[in-house]
Amino acid sequence: MSRTDDRCLKQLQARYRKASKKEKTVIPDEYVKTTGYHRKHATAVLNGQRERVQGPIRRPRRAHYGVEEAHALATLADLFDDICSKRLRAALDVELPRLYQAGVLSISATCYGNLLQVSPATMDRLRE
Repeated sequence: MSRTDDRCLKQLQARYRKASKKEKTVIPDEYVKTTGYHRKHATAVLNGQRERVQGPIRRPRRAHYGVEEAHALATLADLFDDICSKRLRAALDVELPRLYQAGVLSISATCYGNLLQVSPATMDRLRE
């Protein structure tokens, strides 16, 4: 954060503290437009409750499905003549327990549990 940004923020915080209720709705709007923060975070920064951050905080989501599930889905798609994922999901509800018990699929128990829960959209992403 540069000195000019720091000075602007300090001035805006002082203006926000002295502002009337009507002005307190306008000032965060200006601040949100210039910084790209969410409104709640902007008001917290203006109140001095939070520190200003440089950029957006991006936390990657934890991957639930891995390579084993992708390989199992590829095998299952081949078994069912590459049907679409919505129909494959319906077929797996009926046939997956039988295929797993017969030993057609050699997968772990966690992979089997994941395949019972995987959505058609996730199947599409894993099959790419």
